[in-house]
Amino acid sequence: MLELCKLLDINVNELLSAKKIIKESYNEQAEENLLEMRREIESQNKKILTLNRIITFLGVVIYVLILLAVIFIEIPMVIRNIIIALALVMLLLFGVFNLNIIRKTGYYECQECKHQYIPTFNQMFFGMSGITKGGIWQIKCPNCNKKCWHKKVLTKINEK
Repeated sequence: MLELCKLLDINVNELLSAKKIIKESYNEQAEENLLEMRREIESQNKKILTLNRIITFLGVVIYVLILLAVIFIEIPMVIRNIIIALALVMLLLFGVFNLNIIRKTGYYECQECKHQYIPTFNQMFFGMSGITKGGIWQIKCPNCNKKCWHKKVLTKINEK
């Protein structure tokens, strides 16, 4: 974007708002553009998390159907064990993929120091999850080093 602005001899706010901004309203337009970008990011994150919930539900349903099929269909024990092992591997890989999407979508906020960040995969994998809407995880904050419940936020509010 910066190179394009340089070529067009405009600033980033003028590019985002698609109009020439007079100096008196520059700060107002810049703030409006930032708020619009924040709303767009939050909307995208909500869509990703909703899609993730749907995919999670479908993955569990498929796993249960595979297990039911293996139980009720008469097949040799070796093949049955192979199918169950493959279903477990599929469920494990699916869980890792799912956790990574949850981790990368939005931020987590420490309830002690209000620092917002994206945790590492290991923090999420070995941390304890609370079952609430939006999700909370008990992990160690990289800012204050306290282990506490960290709440999911869809956009970064504070900048440190």
